[in-house]
Amino acid sequence: MKHLQERYIALLADANLRTNLVSRRLNKEGIAELVAGFSETLDRAAVPPKGTLLDIGSGGGLPGIPLAIEYPGLTVFLNESRKLRLLELEKFVRSLALENTFVIPGRAENLPSLDVFSDGVDIVTAFGVGKAVAVFDLVMPLLAVEGVALLSIPAKPSRQEVAEWHLQAAIRGFRVDVHESILQGGRSLLRLLRFR
Repeated sequence: MKHLQERYIALLADANLRTNLVSRRLNKEGIAELVAGFSETLDRAAVPPKGTLLDIGSGGGLPGIPLAIEYPGLTVFLNESRKLRLLELEKFVRSLALENTFVIPGRAENLPSLDVFSDGVDIVTAFGVGKAVAVFDLVMPLLAVEGVALLSIPAKPSRQEVAEWHLQAAIRGFRVDVHESILQGGRSLLRLLRFR
């Protein structure tokens, strides 16, 4: 597992120089820290790593590829709409021989119409895709009945932001939990799940 993470870091660092997948400011060591920060995301968010995971706007494969490596029993779908990033994701999956990982091209808005997602997915991640409330309507139709969505949010969300997230989720039949400062760079995580 460790050798796969190291190989992924090398591939991502090399591709980042060409296509700015994460940030041109990050060298290989910075990318290694970034990847390490994502590899235990599900544990930190108290989400069991089982079934299927869809990473929307996967970019350079974060957090989808580290999670696919960390949890080989998880089936991981990486969604990306930008052509250069899509090509890099396909190279990563091939080079790492990740048999549990599949690249899905296209816009996230079109994913619910795909047969592979007809029963929903167990975990949806959307990091850096957009503002939380705007992403709610994107991820909710993709979730299985017992599914959970994990969204990246600012490190220190305001009370007003948190109240808005709770209200907007409740209107849609969901609830939110905020886990502060558990992601790389001190960012926080919003966990979205259906009311039971």
